[in-house]
Amino acid sequence: MVKDLTERRLARILLLGMVGISLLIALALGAYFFVAQQADFTSTSAALRQRALAEQETLLLRQIEAIKQDLDYRRSSTESVLRAEIQQRVDHAVDIANTLYQRNRGRLSDAQIQALIVEALRPLRFFAGRGYYFIDTQDGRCVLLPTAPQLEGTSLWDNRDPTGHYIMRGLVAVTKNVQQAGFSRYHWYPPGEKVMQEKIAYVRVFAPFGWVIGAGEYVFNVEADLQQAALRQLRNTRFGQNGYVAVLSAEGRVLVSPTRGESEG
Repeated sequence: MVKDLTERRLARILLLGMVGISLLIALALGAYFFVAQQADFTSTSAALRQRALAEQETLLLRQIEAIKQDLDYRRSSTESVLRAEIQQRVDHAVDIANTLYQRNRGRLSDAQIQALIVEALRPLRFFAGRGYYFIDTQDGRCVLLPTAPQLEGTSLWDNRDPTGHYIMRGLVAVTKNVQQAGFSRYHWYPPGEKVMQEKIAYVRVFAPFGWVIGAGEYVFNVEADLQQAALRQLRNTRFGQNGYVAVLSAEGRVLVSPTRGESEG
């Protein structure tokens, strides 16, 4: 009886021991798989994060490159657009002169018609009020110069800009072609300033009086207008879910900050 009891106790102990060992093995395996899964999850999350960051970097690089290309295109095409607009303005002035001449020819003297044309063009402004018309004779006498009327009637034939370029001679020279028109670059005084700035002008011959009618614009004004237009566009540029563009000057001054507009400038 005692022997049987002992055997049963031993069997029960062995069974409990085996169950305990099994539980320990199960717990160990569970812990191992849990840790392995956590490590795999962490590794996968890190990889996904790195891939997301790489995709964001690629998106930003592409966006910046697209912006740069757009700005380069704007800058390269600015002068051609400016030239076309100046030419259009001068063509309009010549149309006005032709209309006044045709309406009054035979009714008024040439001097009276000339005065009508001059006074019709004198107040006209464009390019945000900066642009104006000028008239000169082909031998260099100033007929109309709204920004310096005291020079009207005087000869500008020998006037030179800081580069040594003869301004009036250059304007007349570009009309010596079949079209009797052309573009000229030179330096002249912006309204109210005492320092000459580079200017692009277009001139056309008005045959009835042998006049050269022209208009122009200063390069620095065009560049300033281009910069402001570009900054306005960049201020409104958005990409991705929360992407925007900020612009700083080379000196670190904030030019565009969509999220903190008060910091601009």
